[in-house]
Amino acid sequence: MGRREAIAIGLALVITLASARASAQSERYDAVIAQAVDAFEHERYIEARRLFTEADALMPSPRTLRGIGLCALELGDYASAYHQLSAALAMPGGDNPLTPALRTQVEEMVARARAHVGIYGGLPADATLRIGEAPVGVEPDGTVALAEGERIVTIRLADGRETLLTLEVQGGATATFPDLAPSTAATTTTTTTTDAHELAAPRDTGAPASDLTVVEDDHTTVAPPPPERTFALELTLSLRGGSRNSGTAAPLPMSGCFGAALTGALLTRVAPGLWVGGALALEYAWLTETDTSSFTAMLVNSAQTRGWFEGDLHFVVHYLLADAPLVLAASIGPASVLRDRTSIDAVTLERTNTPSNVFGGSLTASARLRFADDRMFVGVEVHGVASDYPGVELGLVIGGAPL
Repeated sequence: MGRREAIAIGLALVITLASARASAQSERYDAVIAQAVDAFEHERYIEARRLFTEADALMPSPRTLRGIGLCALELGDYASAYHQLSAALAMPGGDNPLTPALRTQVEEMVARARAHVGIYGGLPADATLRIGEAPVGVEPDGTVALAEGERIVTIRLADGRETLLTLEVQGGATATFPDLAPSTAATTTTTTTTDAHELAAPRDTGAPASDLTVVEDDHTTVAPPPPERTFALELTLSLRGGSRNSGTAAPLPMSGCFGAALTGALLTRVAPGLWVGGALALEYAWLTETDTSSFTAMLVNSAQTRGWFEGDLHFVVHYLLADAPLVLAASIGPASVLRDRTSIDAVTLERTNTPSNVFGGSLTASARLRFADDRMFVGVEVHGVASDYPGVELGLVIGGAPL
């Protein structure tokens, strides 16, 4: 084999090994990105940030920096979010650029993070800055982004001197580091406060970053918005009309009724759109009188019911439709029914009021229309009671809950 042939074979082998290594790296990158997007979608932001960082180490790109920045924004690490998202905007795209839509999105998120960080200029050339032992990155324009609040930073100059500064950082403000002249002692402590009138960016609009679409190398998913609250207290007023047992222990006869019920429910979110919890409902219903138009009618209908008090302890399920402002609610549980029965003595015609209490079960189902930022609702419901004194009612339900 000649020298030229040996060189050609060697080059081919090198190219083959490099191609195989690149292919394995690309497959690893795709797997890590898929895991990162899944973690972000399920609100595991710490895990997602770690995975996006791992992907960036494999194949740096504006999109991986964007993923790191979005996770930091969700975690409230606004300084890191501003730094990573700004770097994503400044970085050339290469094979994985930001699309125009993603660039607009990142610019919006930079503005959101900007409202919670102060931007400091005047950092000496070749100087490094840290908070505690953690280094703080410098922006492409030479400024430094610090999260709002009191920050104790250490600036190490090129000649080895260190300066300790205590800064009162105002969100959205701009400021300049104090002049670190050569005559400064090896370690100094300075307190400086940025002025509120130096605000240079709009305040946080409150739009959650997880409303955004996460796009990484053809993996697309819409991360669900985080719940406003994990727990919710709901108060409901129901106006109901229907039929209730008229006072005897048999299912019939039934009497017309009109009632009002007040319900308090404590709910917790177990999945996107799904809430469960417990509720206590108290209702009083007014029943129509039995026939007392004559003495004979009073003797025949000697037992009358003038009122119905009901207490229910329910297990509650709410399902919020994602594509419509509608809540489907159902509750089931035991019920206690207290009757005010009036008995008429056939001889003396004296009336005697006797309360009668029975136990059973009740079921309520409703459909509710949400409004006022999903904190109020109005709808219709059906309520049924199964006991010795059965009843069924239809009603109008109104109320509010921070769902």
